Amino acid sequence: MGRARKNFDSFTIAVPVKRGLWERIRQAAKSEKVSISELMRQLAESYLDGSQVMIEYWDSVHFKNLQKPPGLARRRCVGWIVEETSDCVKILSDMPVERLPGEIAALGSEGYSISRADIIRMQRVGCA
Repeated sequence: MGRARKNFDSFTIAVPVKRGLWERIRQAAKSEKVSISELMRQLAESYLDGSQVMIEYWDSVHFKNLQKPPGLARRRCVGWIVEETSDCVKILSDMPVERLPGEIAALGSEGYSISRADIIRMQRVGCA
């Protein structure tokens, strides 16, 4: 018959990472005010659930941190959809596709409401 098997509710995973990545993980956990274990659990669940999306879009009003407004800026969001309507998608997180001349990098996550008319493409990120 063999030994009785144990039923575990959770497991610990040890993964080797380079020092630079470890420091980035530590800083992210610190800024989000969560433990590294909780941050990594959330990231793994998000990836496996496919709850993150990547949206590439035209931003006709983005000129924060610029001396002169450049017109249309092509941007990319990778983050979580907070709300979807027939007119817009609200997403948490943003990063530029191309840094505009003189632009100062933003720190931390930001929320955006993107008009569906401005969306170039939208796709799920993760396994689901």
